[in-house]
Amino acid sequence: MGVIQRQGSKSTLVAYSFMLIGMFSNLVIYTGMLEIRELGIISFILTTGATFAPFLLLGFHVMFIRYFPKFEGDKQNLSRLYSLTFFGPILFTTLFLLAYLFTREAVTSYYFAKSGLAPVVIDLTVLVAGIVPFISILNYVCNSLQRTAVPSLLNNLIKLVQPLLVVLYFYKWVQFESVIISLVVFQVVLFVGFFVYQQSLLTIKLSFNIKDVFKLPEPQKLISYAAYGFAIGVGGALITNIDTFMVASLLGMEATGLYVWGLNIINAIIIPYAMLSSIAAPFISKYWTDNDMQSMNKLYKQSSSSLLLFCSALYFAVWLGLDDLYLLLPKGDQYAQTKYAVLILGAAKIVDVSTGFNGPIIAYSTRNKAFLWILGVTAAINIGLNFVLIPLYGIQGAAAATLISFVIFNLIKYLFIKLAFNLSPFNLNFFYILFISVALFGLFYFLPNASNPILNIAFKCVGFLTVYAIVIYSVNVSEDFNSLVNKILRIKK
Repeated sequence: MGVIQRQGSKSTLVAYSFMLIGMFSNLVIYTGMLEIRELGIISFILTTGATFAPFLLLGFHVMFIRYFPKFEGDKQNLSRLYSLTFFGPILFTTLFLLAYLFTREAVTSYYFAKSGLAPVVIDLTVLVAGIVPFISILNYVCNSLQRTAVPSLLNNLIKLVQPLLVVLYFYKWVQFESVIISLVVFQVVLFVGFFVYQQSLLTIKLSFNIKDVFKLPEPQKLISYAAYGFAIGVGGALITNIDTFMVASLLGMEATGLYVWGLNIINAIIIPYAMLSSIAAPFISKYWTDNDMQSMNKLYKQSSSSLLLFCSALYFAVWLGLDDLYLLLPKGDQYAQTKYAVLILGAAKIVDVSTGFNGPIIAYSTRNKAFLWILGVTAAINIGLNFVLIPLYGIQGAAAATLISFVIFNLIKYLFIKLAFNLSPFNLNFFYILFISVALFGLFYFLPNASNPILNIAFKCVGFLTVYAIVIYSVNVSEDFNSLVNKILRIKK
């Protein structure tokens, strides 16, 4: 996959390095040094920002990616496009913050009565929601410039900062309120870091001269596309992020802490998808601009097989070691409540990644308005399922709602792309990889357990991954995987 693979390798290396830190924090520091409710509060503040970001971005980040290839060689119009990308979110974020100031008493009273949250927690949550959209814009600008390694590093710094603050709190060097305030301050520092890096790549002036900005060719067309991007961003948030917000609203902070802890375990397995999808978006946009369907089809198939290969291996490894993990954790009996939520969420993520980059393919196509209907229907189903299943089954209900929604979402996207563009993510290699991963998981699952949890994790999880890698390499079902292994072996030599 060319540049995508090179940048993806760099970004994924950075992400997995931080993943190890994040996993250690999730398994040792958070479980041993925080009450579950405190973890829930931290998670609520940070994840709510991600949930609200699409509402404040207004789709201008999608507009930038779509039109960046068109204006890349025209610095004046590129500067105007860049300014327009910031203008909408600045306006609406200002209105959002003003609206919160006028309704603050009602909002904070509701959350205090429902979850016992202090007003300062809600204030900090709103501030994070106001900062995250601008970090997202700069992230997308860097992606358009095909630079992802440094943004990946910046995005993952939270995995160093947050556990460090928790350690300071555990040893009573700071108060819990100082921890959550510091996390908000870190978001501001992160924005500054992104802005400095982006300007080092491409110096673009940010202008607030509206008349000049709207000298862009066909500004109405750009605004129309931003409106479309807004709709898909909101729809996407309602499908992928609303579960945590609804768990917090319906079940409280302790359930939120458990749910997000389980979600963190599963999010580690989809790091390749998170990295590659952000890199691939500008390429997909360019393929549509150039009408290069051959490259589009190749990317669609390679992404599906490669993502299934890596993510299914990690998912089954987690499954094999989950029971032993709970035996080793501080408060393991409490965190064991997340077992079925973890497995269900993992299945949902595998469904999502194994269908490839179907979302961006539709979003940047000439048939993109159909994506609005797909998102709208799926978002409505997801919200409805969460309202029904969370009160009945708790965090397992939230996970089940996510799985059902993801199956419906990806099935509709697959059928639409197949019928509209005659593209499919599946080939024989995809099914070979699926068969190998399921067969090896079944083999290791039914093998006798070792007497010690640590030995059992080493035997089953590490053993499974080792045998899986050898088999996949030997049967040569993934060009990307074999190329990566050969590259590593050459470095060792």
